[in-house]
Amino acid sequence: MPRLSMSLVRWRYVWLLFPTWVENTFYEHSSTSPRREDRLNEVSIVYLLFDLSIVIAVVWLKLNHRLKLILLMFFALVVDAYIRFSFGRYFTAFDESYYLYLSSNRYFYLGWPFSGFVLPYLLGRISSFFSIPPFQTVLLVSVVLFILYVPAVFWFYKKLGLSTDLALLSVLVLFLSSYYIWAGIEVRPQQVGVLIGILLMAYYLGSLDEFTPRRAAVLLILFIALAFSHILSFFLFSTVLVSYTIWTFLSKRIPEGTGKRYYLVVSFSIFASLLLILWFPPYKRMVEAMVWIIENNKFFSTFAIITKHFRVVVIVIYFLLVVFLWLLISKLVRWHDRITTIWHLVETLVDRFFIPLFALIVIAWGGALYLQFTLNAQAYSAVYRDSPVIFFFFQLGNVFFGILFMYSLLRRIKCRKFSTPDVMAVLWMILGGVLLIFSLMMRISSIQGWRFNNWMIRALQYFPMFGAPLVADALVEDLNALYTKVRQRTRKWQAVSLVLLLVVLIFVSTLNVARPPEFYAYDAIITDEFLDVADHYLESGGLLALRNYSDLRGFVATNFFRAYSKGARFVEWRTSYRYLIFSSDNFRIYTSGYLSATFSYIRNYTSFILKTSGDSSVDQRAELEYSLELLGSIYSVSLANNLECNDILDSRVPVILVGAFSNECTKYLMELGSLPVIIDSASVFTPVQTYTSPHASKKWWDVNRGYFAIQIIQTPEGSPVLVIEGTGVDSTVAGLWYFVNNIYPNLDTVEYETISYIVGEWIERDDNVWPNLKFDASDKNGFSEGDEIRILEVG
Repeated sequence: MPRLSMSLVRWRYVWLLFPTWVENTFYEHSSTSPRREDRLNEVSIVYLLFDLSIVIAVVWLKLNHRLKLILLMFFALVVDAYIRFSFGRYFTAFDESYYLYLSSNRYFYLGWPFSGFVLPYLLGRISSFFSIPPFQTVLLVSVVLFILYVPAVFWFYKKLGLSTDLALLSVLVLFLSSYYIWAGIEVRPQQVGVLIGILLMAYYLGSLDEFTPRRAAVLLILFIALAFSHILSFFLFSTVLVSYTIWTFLSKRIPEGTGKRYYLVVSFSIFASLLLILWFPPYKRMVEAMVWIIENNKFFSTFAIITKHFRVVVIVIYFLLVVFLWLLISKLVRWHDRITTIWHLVETLVDRFFIPLFALIVIAWGGALYLQFTLNAQAYSAVYRDSPVIFFFFQLGNVFFGILFMYSLLRRIKCRKFSTPDVMAVLWMILGGVLLIFSLMMRISSIQGWRFNNWMIRALQYFPMFGAPLVADALVEDLNALYTKVRQRTRKWQAVSLVLLLVVLIFVSTLNVARPPEFYAYDAIITDEFLDVADHYLESGGLLALRNYSDLRGFVATNFFRAYSKGARFVEWRTSYRYLIFSSDNFRIYTSGYLSATFSYIRNYTSFILKTSGDSSVDQRAELEYSLELLGSIYSVSLANNLECNDILDSRVPVILVGAFSNECTKYLMELGSLPVIIDSASVFTPVQTYTSPHASKKWWDVNRGYFAIQIIQTPEGSPVLVIEGTGVDSTVAGLWYFVNNIYPNLDTVEYETISYIVGEWIERDDNVWPNLKFDASDKNGFSEGDEIRILEVG
């Protein structure tokens, strides 16, 4: 395939962010370039040298700490750029592609669940305000947030009580772990949640010396911001903060009265944020997802009351837990001397059995990771090409980090230096163990790749920020030999070797995130071809076919193109569609001749041709009557049920089609692939998801809910076609009523300038039925204006 053109203007927002070497080397990475391998090697060598220079600058050179912090921020930028661009494609990830799509949908919260509101909303607003395409917006947010991690974490370490030099070394040590790098660059709610969570922890630690109402108010605001940002981060950071608060006054680090006041403040802040999560309307889908997770847990699913009354049960459990911990604290405070004695015994045991305990902890850590690995062994093995050697080699940074952390933790206990950093790290270890148990209790299940049995891995993505101070503390003594006068040359060389080891392991962990194709079978990537097809697709419209894609890459591609075209439809590679308008190695674009439109397109029309499902049955006659009555109240409509579809659609006049598969014209447009929403006898298919159609219990007319879709397209000649259809006559009439009373009066608003379809649900509420929808004397289920209508999806 000839190389597809890509204008540098398209990337004008990205190249401002990254070093010149990215721009100079990137265009050589096409698979058609004969120098591709050489250029990739050159880029990797440049990155390795830069890695070396940063490590030397931070651990060896006596520079101003602000300059070192700036260098670390710049290093974060380079790491992100190297991973994203340096292997002939744009790196992305499963979750990131999902939020790429959500960010392009103004009403994303009406579709699938999402774990945090702030990120998709922020992505959408940045893209809209600065007119940056969706994918470039993701790249921009990725690098900005990853850079901001550096000063935020540094501030947190200072609040932990670390010296400036140790805090800087701790930030550098973070890059040893691929868990930190991956979580830091992947654009998803967790990325924002971790940043807010770290700021919350830092502010809390800085507030412990004195309790004031102002500080309590700021804590409440930060907790609420965390709940808006990422739900899992909210639960994890809340657990750690409550536990740490209890430890502070049990260990008498702060006065008991102050500790209890902060316990109440933190408990209330969590309670307020919990109410927001459970009842914030956009989180409705996420609450349903949490219920699904509970239902698929082998232990909790046995308690039906949890899923039936989830919100109430959560609040009751939280209240009982707060009271229980309060009573427990009051009891444990009286046992302070006993607890101190037990802790001294632990210190003595660690001192006496240091090596066996260290070996035991390493084995336990390895065993826990192995258990977590086995739960998703097939997925992990596939990525590493079923090679244990490749898997272990690229985990060397994590292994080094983990072993050194456990050694440092035991050494600090042995030397009686156990303090706040150690407590934080141990709390996250305990959380990881609890989440591993939760993972083991999950039933084997997935929804289009969404797995819910990797909870320990999720905790590990937070852990490096809390384990790094201990790792740095273990390194600092040996590294001090670099700039102090030591008589033994061996110590000097050991320090130099340690610097080189850090450089190599940071490089290896970066590669572990970048997933170079030479070693990994990882295809969740975006290429130049994607971007050029997106441009052509937006210009021409059409139906997109993908060639021989894995489930993972197919998911990424689907989300990518839906982000660029809300009404994107995907079809099989070999199809019988009328026109093939674009073809490349991996994509084809077909068209039916009909184009997408928005509701604002019909704001100035006053007359339409109307075609319904007919009048051969009682339900069709009811549909016909209410179509004429409702639509006739706002438009001049001419009934055309006796005309053929081709005559209607080729008439160059505005058309309204009422009815789904029973309307031959609607059915014809669905078969052409011209409508973004398709309704058949069993399901409603939208660009976002599939809804299963409800069925009557015994009699066909006895239904109390249904779905409807209101959508608009335009003919090749530019005439609008408004389609109103439902899963039954009641839901179709509900769609008609909603259009007439809610959409039509607001067609002049900005809202409808970007909407081409609406999917809603009709639910019986008032036991009233409009006369012509009452098909039996006993029929109490049927549409009336007092029923409930929920808008499920907008696109």
